[in-house]
Amino acid sequence: MKKIMFILLCAILVFMNGNLGMQLVEAKKESNEFEHIDTYLQKQMKEQAIAGLAYVIVQGEEIVHSEAFGKADIGRELTTNTPMKLASLSKSFTALAIMQLVDQGKVDLDAPIKRYIPWFRLKDKEAAASITIRHLLNQTSGLPSEVVIGKDLMNKSLEETVRLMKKVDPIQPAGTKFEYSNLNYVSLGLVVEYVTGIQLADYIETQILTPLNMNDSYTSVEEAKKHSLSKDFTSWFGMLLPTKSLLSDLPNFLASGYMVSSAEDMGNYLLMYMNQGETKGKTVVSKEAVQTMQTPSKVAEMTLNDEYFGQYAMGWWEREVQGTRVVGHSGDLPSVARTDMYILPEKQMGIVILTNTNTGRFAPGDSHISTDGVISMLSGKEYLEEHSQSFTKYYLIFDSIVAFLFIGLLWYGTRIVKNRKQTKPITKYSIITMILQITVPPVLFIAAPTLLKIPSWSFFYCVQADIVSVILFTMLVFFVIGVVRMLQVVTSTAVIKLSK
Repeated sequence: MKKIMFILLCAILVFMNGNLGMQLVEAKKESNEFEHIDTYLQKQMKEQAIAGLAYVIVQGEEIVHSEAFGKADIGRELTTNTPMKLASLSKSFTALAIMQLVDQGKVDLDAPIKRYIPWFRLKDKEAAASITIRHLLNQTSGLPSEVVIGKDLMNKSLEETVRLMKKVDPIQPAGTKFEYSNLNYVSLGLVVEYVTGIQLADYIETQILTPLNMNDSYTSVEEAKKHSLSKDFTSWFGMLLPTKSLLSDLPNFLASGYMVSSAEDMGNYLLMYMNQGETKGKTVVSKEAVQTMQTPSKVAEMTLNDEYFGQYAMGWWEREVQGTRVVGHSGDLPSVARTDMYILPEKQMGIVILTNTNTGRFAPGDSHISTDGVISMLSGKEYLEEHSQSFTKYYLIFDSIVAFLFIGLLWYGTRIVKNRKQTKPITKYSIITMILQITVPPVLFIAAPTLLKIPSWSFFYCVQADIVSVILFTMLVFFVIGVVRMLQVVTSTAVIKLSK
């Protein structure tokens, strides 16, 4: 009997060991399946100048792969659970909140916004009255995209921000044309507050984040800072450094761009959509609502880079990447972050890529290119890499120009100072150049924001900090040199008069 028991025990151990071996082989296989994507993204981080990147791949009902590379701060590694700013991925949360209220019969997509916010106004009162909830969701309300953050929009509540829209002039009739505008989703955020009677942030937390167990997600940047929020990185003359700018935190723009989440949490968020509004037996939103959110507007004419963005639905784009249909959204906050989330319906897969870096409008570096590469890989297609301008080469040229400019200004300034005691004849040319040096810098400083349609130099600094610093420094030096030359002229004139 003992021999039989011993033989059975040995057989069980052999079976368990074999089964464990199979599990280890399977786990290794799953890990290796996405190893080429890990390698690709690490390469892209160098080419696209990204300080930190976290991503997840989802399939069916689970996250099948997640990884993070780079840093969340100086001396702190990024993880897939690190909270990161979502930028415009936030719009899908606002759209989801609206569609939940549609499911409950509290909001009608084709009702005018004035039904829910009676005082809603634009410069054109008739235009304001014609805008519906659907128009706002589809970005076809006629609100302009070039309205950017100004001093009058800083430190304002959501309601105060929407009330300021009475100064905004629509650029086209509602429902006639697509125009991407953050104001659409800011307005929708206030609709949620007016309909529910609670703050948008509280609604998202209780009705979206909690049901989805998104424990590393926040509706407040300040709150996220208490939980290891990743720093924002931007380029400073080719060096990626943590930064804090005008666009680092705008609570009144939560609905359009200031949600915070981790890659893991966003993976679960994406799975809910892929499973038609359900997660672990709970219904977050109806199947019909998900389909409505991801169905593009019939207004097909786009005004913002058609080739890349495709057609807009409700907080989601529909576009193609090398022939593969994808549904998702991208995010872009200057000096803050670039983000992407996409579903590949034909593959029943999805991807979220979050980065904590935005090198600005003019410098190379674009993580969206990397996302397209991963989508192509998941589709089983050879990805033809876009050879964008090299970040390193760009800054080698840029820094060389800045160095020559600095040396030239230093030489010119030194020459002026050395000649300050020399009395030379005053020519028309010297007078004209002196006047230009004194007047042009202040005029440019005052007029440039209006000419460039930006609210302030501080906003321009967010767009490209190093370039703006060079421009402001150059203007200051020329102004100072002009003042020194003027003092020289005054001194020379006085000396000549005394000598007579």
